[in-house]
Amino acid sequence: DSTNLAIIGTVELPGVTKGDVTIGNATTAGTTTFTSPYQLDTLTITNGTLTPAASSTNKINTRLTNNGTYTDSTDCTLQLADGATIDGTPASGFNNLPNLTMECLGSAIFDCSNIINTLKAESLRGRTLTFKTDTFQTVTNLSLSGSSITNTLSLTGSGNWRINIDDPNNASVKWVTIKNSTANQSTAKQIFAEESFDNGNNTNWDFAITYKWTGAKDYVWEDAANWTPANYGYPGSTTTAHNVLIPDGLAT
Repeated sequence: DSTNLAIIGTVELPGVTKGDVTIGNATTAGTTTFTSPYQLDTLTITNGTLTPAASSTNKINTRLTNNGTYTDSTDCTLQLADGATIDGTPASGFNNLPNLTMECLGSAIFDCSNIINTLKAESLRGRTLTFKTDTFQTVTNLSLSGSSITNTLSLTGSGNWRINIDDPNNASVKWVTIKNSTANQSTAKQIFAEESFDNGNNTNWDFAITYKWTGAKDYVWEDAANWTPANYGYPGSTTTAHNVLIPDGLAT
């Protein structure tokens, strides 16, 4: 059965595994501390504070709306189910969660700005992360990938959205399609998107491809069958910047 709770005042809760929780209302704050992991359809912080259990993995199935404070407990993971949305106007103007790992299990909508430790969306074939115009995601670690070069993960927004990572070496981005994004606006440090696609209006993303010669078919340069990655043509067949690697002993 679903659990539907409206919380006013201070409450400790064990993990709730289904349903909706609303914390506070327009005039009165609520303070909720979970003592074990939660899994909710919707979580709405209207006025007040939520603190998840330390080192817990929690899940939102439909929507997290934060108009208060989501406390940054140590080593927590927040999973967003396929199609989930995170939104609201947090008390600080953004969700300030520098210890949190946010893991997208499918498509997700980011309608607010976030400071988090890790943003993950891995091996997601044909899914889309959609970011509201003028929002920012500031991360320490970034791991984004589709399932192959022909089955990419899309990162998009109707207008410009920003992502910041202090050390781009902590970013692993592969098999994605990106649109309307500015990476590291203040530092202009580029984020490398391996075997990925520039869908327009992107800044400080490096989409360079490294073609590796295999000669698997014959010695014709202009034949994609002689190169990896597969299904990406051959050097010079697209306008995307690229590098060429010819292993020792394999002449063209």
